[in-house]
Amino acid sequence: MNYLFFDLEFASCQGGYHKICEFGYALTNSDFSLIERGCLLINPLIKRNEWDFYALKKIIKRKISDFTSEPSFTAYYPKIRELFESSAFAFGHSTVGDVQALNQECKRFGLAPLAFSFFDLSEFYRKYTHSKEQRALTAILSDFSLAGDEHAHDAESDAFNTMLCIKELLRREDEPALQSAPEEALEVFLSKYGIAPRKSETISPVPHAKRKNAKKPRPDARPKS
Repeated sequence: MNYLFFDLEFASCQGGYHKICEFGYALTNSDFSLIERGCLLINPLIKRNEWDFYALKKIIKRKISDFTSEPSFTAYYPKIRELFESSAFAFGHSTVGDVQALNQECKRFGLAPLAFSFFDLSEFYRKYTHSKEQRALTAILSDFSLAGDEHAHDAESDAFNTMLCIKELLRREDEPALQSAPEEALEVFLSKYGIAPRKSETISPVPHAKRKNAKKPRPDARPKS
């Protein structure tokens, strides 16, 4: 049984519609031993003035030309689908937004939706700490005294760091006397905190309707890393 840890970066989020430019992943077995990791650089097929230049300056570590010289989402779709289909569960940080983005891109390019079950590190951490606080991935790494990959907001590094955090959380939560295997520790954790996997098919690709007089979100509002 394999687990897939993944993270996305976006070239644009105009109107709530995400255009993916990075798909980072870390594929492990049920013992969290790494099988494969990588970052797919994706040409979002948008005009230059549609790029989120705040994200390019403050978040994304690459230039526009690094993406526009690469294939589009359609070309990477078989690889991405294979990663999800080969895994029992997918994990991310603030995962719902990334799942919605994948659903949006599948719809934009006329591709079959990706069907997978997923968990969110953010939910795991809130349950574990009995807190309502939404902790950034870098903050969780710090809380656990984990070095991790240094390149925050690199999709591959964020996917790998999500794996490290979940592995460490389960290690700390596990009863020392039991010394459970990671797969068993995950089952115990889910049962203890009443967490069930969510289905990608249940996440609508349509952005949430904006509330009247709602405040415009800050560009850095997404607490992913």
